[in-house]
Amino acid sequence: MTLTRQELARVIDHTLLKPDAPEPAIRQLCVEAREHGFISVCVPPCWVSLAAADLEDSGVRAGTVIGFPLGANTTATKAFEAEEAIRQGAAELDMVL
Repeated sequence: MTLTRQELARVIDHTLLKPDAPEPAIRQLCVEAREHGFISVCVPPCWVSLAAADLEDSGVRAGTVIGFPLGANTTATKAFEAEEAIRQGAAELDMVL
């Protein structure tokens, strides 16, 4: 099966998880995701609300990571992180178990 360019874009999570990623880099990630029609962006939790706002009404979802990078957090901590990310606009969560 061969995917069209548009079909391929709809399965790509455009990701920038550097802990020191600056705001302009997160905004550029969102611009690129919109331009290419990616399914989502994945950003550090501190940037979820910005990404969600930048992607509003675009069809691109904002996502983040929970328990990243080691997954060594307690269940309660991960639950809080997940709830907070959703509250800030995350539509996708990648949890490190």
